[in-house]
Amino acid sequence: MAAAAAAAAARRALGGAGARAGGWAAAPAGPAAPGWPLLPAAAAAAGAGPGGARGRKGGPGRQVQGYTPPAQMLRAAPEQGRMQVEVASPGLLAEPYRGEPPPLPWSALFTRSGWQTRWGRWIGSLRSMYTLARCTRDIPGFGLHDFKIEASGLYRGLNELIAAGDKPAMRRLVTEKMYSLLKKEVQQREQGGWHRVDWGMKQLPEPKDISVVQGRLIQADESDQSLAFAQLTCRIQSRQTCAVYGKGGKLVSGEPGVEVEVVDHWVFERLLKRPSAKWSVAARLPPFPAL
Repeated sequence: MAAAAAAAAARRALGGAGARAGGWAAAPAGPAAPGWPLLPAAAAAAGAGPGGARGRKGGPGRQVQGYTPPAQMLRAAPEQGRMQVEVASPGLLAEPYRGEPPPLPWSALFTRSGWQTRWGRWIGSLRSMYTLARCTRDIPGFGLHDFKIEASGLYRGLNELIAAGDKPAMRRLVTEKMYSLLKKEVQQREQGGWHRVDWGMKQLPEPKDISVVQGRLIQADESDQSLAFAQLTCRIQSRQTCAVYGKGGKLVSGEPGVEVEVVDHWVFERLLKRPSAKWSVAARLPPFPAL
């Protein structure tokens, strides 16, 4: 009986793991991603809006009441003489990652707000566990080790394309919302006189260098699980080189050949229950203050 009651409590707690219909929340805007000077504003989370424009009072990350998924989310695509529904990215983050929370003081054990904070953190951990469980169930062959290898390749590949300013190739690796942000920032970079960017990474981040710090589901319709997206936020450590040259080959930023330690937080998104779907980059989050 106790086990059944605990399972029921967990199911109730996880009711918010996937954003309900009308429950998508926008990510907050933020400063540039650490260690990447090329795109001053593109480091803001994809889909960001001032204070979470659609959210309730209290800022971004809250659920939106009465929100209808955008019409462009569902697109009809012909395949072998029939119409197939193609599900596009929602262009929003279910819940933006806020960084590692600081440890609670002992006094939090004796206050209502302290226990509320503990409860919120526990629910957040359950949601991440549930998201990973859904990935394991709904994505053929899913495993954290293989996912980290794929995320590492996406991380390096997208950084290379951003440095090269290859917008058509970038589009294949990111969501539509993220692409619109990156395209705009690359254009601003070019207009600002940055004519060439030499970016490098001697070694791909290994699985041990990548941590999945948060998992969330975003779902347009709770009754139709084929419309659920998984969003995994990853902390990625790497060593990179970057040198930016202006007109005439003048160095305007960075130091050629000098490696710097970089810690980024990227959000990878994938449609569940669709074997042909692939992971794509949905956001590059702003840096978090050190604890």
